[in-house]
Amino acid sequence: MLVNSKKIGDVLVEMGAITEDQKQHAISLQKTSQQNLGQILLELNYVTEKTLTRALAKEHNLPFEDLATAHIEKTAIDRIPEEQCVRYTVMTVRETADHLVVALADPLNLIALDNVQMFIGKKVKPVLATENEGDVLMVNPLFDITGK
Repeated sequence: MLVNSKKIGDVLVEMGAITEDQKQHAISLQKTSQQNLGQILLELNYVTEKTLTRALAKEHNLPFEDLATAHIEKTAIDRIPEEQCVRYTVMTVRETADHLVVALADPLNLIALDNVQMFIGKKVKPVLATENEGDVLMVNPLFDITGK
């Protein structure tokens, strides 16, 4: 994963999702907060979770996967046990001959990716998805997940 040299606020401004004034307002609030800039922008209703996740994907040079409209392969879902998906907040999307596409909400969760890759014995290709979309899909009967 190559990290873009631009910060999340700059990426959002570049995308047209927020204005420079909104970015500066959020940065000023961040100075007295323990929250990251993205969380502040969400709380101010300057961005949606999906817009923020798209910007994070751009910042970290990762593809964004819209789980609400993605074609999720049942065979791919079965590759990682439910407990692992819940533990690492990941969801398999599809499988190719040489890799497994895994959606996650945190682009910095390298431990999850390493553990999933070690568990399945196949290269993992990460994509970013909003955490709430993953939660909705995980309770879908297709997944047979009851814990979340």
